[in-house]
Amino acid sequence: MAPHTIAGMFALSAGLLCARPARGAMAWLASAGPQGLLLRQLLPSGIAILLATAFIAEFGHKGGVYGAAHRAALELSTAIVLLSALVLWAAAVLARLDAARAAVTRAYEKTAAYLKASTEASVDGIITADERGMIETVNPAATRHFGFTAQEMIGRNVSMLMPEQNRSRLDRYLQHYFSTGARGTSGGRREVRGLRKDGAQFPLELAVSETRVDGHRLFTGIVRDISSGVGFSCPASWQRAMKSACCSG
Repeated sequence: MAPHTIAGMFALSAGLLCARPARGAMAWLASAGPQGLLLRQLLPSGIAILLATAFIAEFGHKGGVYGAAHRAALELSTAIVLLSALVLWAAAVLARLDAARAAVTRAYEKTAAYLKASTEASVDGIITADERGMIETVNPAATRHFGFTAQEMIGRNVSMLMPEQNRSRLDRYLQHYFSTGARGTSGGRREVRGLRKDGAQFPLELAVSETRVDGHRLFTGIVRDISSGVGFSCPASWQRAMKSACCSG
């Protein structure tokens, strides 16, 4: 095949690809994934080598260096070598990508293990919920605070953990937050009432933070049972001693 014919075919192919940049092979070429990386690294080299081979074969044939049979053999041999080189190059690129993926996976698993260990060892309850208020994860301290198992909490609304009079307040807050973006609870600590499985209410300190995961809001609540510090009274012996001291004075 003449060099100008090869160049024309490449130009026509490039024009067809650029005519639909968001679909097909052009989308692969522009993508940030492994297919885009392979195409961007291998395609220019393959085109350059094919064009160089075509020019060498054409000028060698015209100059009488070799005949038509030798020209065809040269082109075929070059194509085989080129294909082998591209396969080896692709294998090397994939090996590097796989090594990078494995390193990222190990780092993620290590971070996840540290996070899980820290969460499970925390004395404070940690609860995550989606933007509808549905519980997604709980740690062991949260189950101890409220008396539920993790299976009983996950998938249910966080309102199950608060007294009836506070549930409507939560619904109003969420509606106000999603309509205005104003944070009334997120970002600070406050004292609220919690509701245990047995129906008992208890005071707890609550801190809520918000983050976005894959475009969705995720709320993380950290709860601390402060019932031991509420309603604290002196022992009876202390009270009698204080009363005696006051009366004697």
